[in-house]
Amino acid sequence: MPFDHEKLRVYQAALRFIEWLHPILPAIPKTTAIHSQLDRASTSIALNIAEGNGRRTSTDRVRFFDIACGSVRECAAGLDIAHRKGCLSDEQVLHGKQTLEQMLRQLLALMKSHGLNYHDELTGTRLREDSEQWEFQTEEKEVAV
Repeated sequence: MPFDHEKLRVYQAALRFIEWLHPILPAIPKTTAIHSQLDRASTSIALNIAEGNGRRTSTDRVRFFDIACGSVRECAAGLDIAHRKGCLSDEQVLHGKQTLEQMLRQLLALMKSHGLNYHDELTGTRLREDSEQWEFQTEEKEVAV
């Protein structure tokens, strides 16, 4: 019997992204920080989806899905950096970013399905709706040092 997270399309997409990335990672020298960062960030997407889907409250689920969104964006930036360093082709970056964009949309839809009341007091991040687009708004906070 599969775990609940295994049934999620976004989890399956995260695994496919890892499978796609694995054979092209050797094109990025291990001596560059982006090599291990892409590996870790891509892994983080799947792990946070799985952990979040197992949480009992919507707030907890959304928090982990939010972390997965951050890892998706980190992977997109990582592909850009690897491309600028001459390690990846235009086609590879395009394919990878299209996959990441679809995962981001799926994650945001999952977050929306768990309600709009997500507000992370620690980071000041809140999920909000602007017409049909979902985005994150960060509040400015004063920090005493």
